[in-house]
Amino acid sequence: MTDHLDPLDPVTDLLMREPGLDDRGFTDRVLAALPPRRRDPRPLVLGAAGLAAAAIGAASLPAALEEAAGALASLAPAALLAPSLLGSSLFLAAMAAAGAAAFAGLSLSRGD
Repeated sequence: MTDHLDPLDPVTDLLMREPGLDDRGFTDRVLAALPPRRRDPRPLVLGAAGLAAAAIGAASLPAALEEAAGALASLAPAALLAPSLLGSSLFLAAMAAAGAAAFAGLSLSRGD
């Protein structure tokens, strides 16, 4: 049995060619005429939102700390480990960690 290479069929021949059509420079002219890319406003918006959240937190923190200290002082030490309070604390900690990870992931994916 002799092995011989069959000539390429027309479909394979078309697939092996350089893609595209001869548009006589039309695509290059259109791309050159496009306006420059705009800056992405997301980092500015996220930064402003973060500053606003920090300002609100700083303004409300003293009152919240006083309330928390008063509430903790009225609790017995065993009540601090109650499942409802412990579960809420763990949930809030997990949400804060998830938010920080999402923000870090957004920054890393954008190359900032």
